[in-house]
Amino acid sequence: AASFLPIAGRYDPDPEGVVHTVLSAIHAQNEAFLISASADRIATLKAVEAQQPEAFSRLVRLAYLGYYSRADLRPLFGVGAHPVHPQGYNVPRETPDLLEALSAPVRARGRAYRATKDTKEPAHGQ
Repeated sequence: AASFLPIAGRYDPDPEGVVHTVLSAIHAQNEAFLISASADRIATLKAVEAQQPEAFSRLVRLAYLGYYSRADLRPLFGVGAHPVHPQGYNVPRETPDLLEALSAPVRARGRAYRATKDTKEPAHGQ
């Protein structure tokens, strides 16, 4: 994600400031962060997130953007290395069984609206 920083200004008004703010907070919490045990690093990050929620959230967003912008990683997630647009990705259609399973809880709830004189009863199975 660090290689993304030079273009991160397209997505955040001050990416360098965000990185500096969060890294400074990490250093203030735990000077030995990089060589700390995993549990200690997690605790430090949680503390920094609580202290600097806006900066931390912005940094996480930038990290995600940087990570997923790498064309060499996209095939690892089952999508092409090409950009999403204009080609898009081939997304298989849902099977009837999957659609049935996904919509079953909604259908089981029954009607969730007030009927009017123009309301038509849904056909069975809809």
